[in-house]
Amino acid sequence: MASQATITANKEFVREFIDRVFNEHNAKATGDYFSPDVRWHGGTLGTIEGSDAMTDFYGALFTALPDLHATTLDVVADEDTVWCRFVVEGTNESSLFGFPATGKTVRWDEIDTYRVANGKITEEWSSPDVTSILYQIGAYTPPWIS
Repeated sequence: MASQATITANKEFVREFIDRVFNEHNAKATGDYFSPDVRWHGGTLGTIEGSDAMTDFYGALFTALPDLHATTLDVVADEDTVWCRFVVEGTNESSLFGFPATGKTVRWDEIDTYRVANGKITEEWSSPDVTSILYQIGAYTPPWIS
């Protein structure tokens, strides 16, 4: 069983990752936070394996949304797992998920789950509202909206 100090440290580590990598657009810092064999599960976006691949992923994301920012609403942790709820926002200035730039600002809700072991994120489950993103860039209109 993890101590309260370890649980608190894991929460702070994930918050630092969100600020330093995500909000400061520092893709090169992913190795400071992810284990070399990290697995990122992105649902419909697929699975990414390895910290080098995560560096590439974040680099592409920051190119597509250069002003990307996540506002952290909640952080909860237990044992080796940290859950975060965000509102994410950015301007689509380059290709995003294979769709051309629109110049539109997109905003979505996201809940991510992180597993932390030996001072690194070893696994992440990312749950962005992809339908909302695609709708906002004009790539998809859900049938319940049309």
